[in-house]
Amino acid sequence: MENKNDISVKKITVDTVESDNGIRRTTNTATNTANNREDVALDQNLKVRKVVYFILGVFEVLFAFRLVFKLLGANPDSGFASIIYTVSGVFLAPFNAIFGTVKSQTSVLEYSTIVGMFVYALVAYGIVKVFEIYNTPRAKGIQ
Repeated sequence: MENKNDISVKKITVDTVESDNGIRRTTNTATNTANNREDVALDQNLKVRKVVYFILGVFEVLFAFRLVFKLLGANPDSGFASIIYTVSGVFLAPFNAIFGTVKSQTSVLEYSTIVGMFVYALVAYGIVKVFEIYNTPRAKGIQ
């Protein structure tokens, strides 16, 4: 039984161009449309990868600001630092009890922020890989 996705189709385009000095030039362009389904899947994988890694980048920048602000002892009552602490605190809450914090006068090192950065990076990588596995077309002959 033949699967319609296994049929190879070639689209050939012939372009003839005449230059100013009267010489005709012909170019043949062959486009393979048999792998259209594979191209769509790869395009979807690329879009998902870009979106997931963009979101990861936003989280990582937010967490990096938090880490640096805490290390430098930024005033938590200032507007920008308060926003960073509040927003990042929501996403880092699951990691707060894993490790303690190291305090030195006004400086604070939160290990939970570093762990959160690492865990969110692994989760993003896992999402991209699962989507690629799920969305990659099967090879011919594998049922």
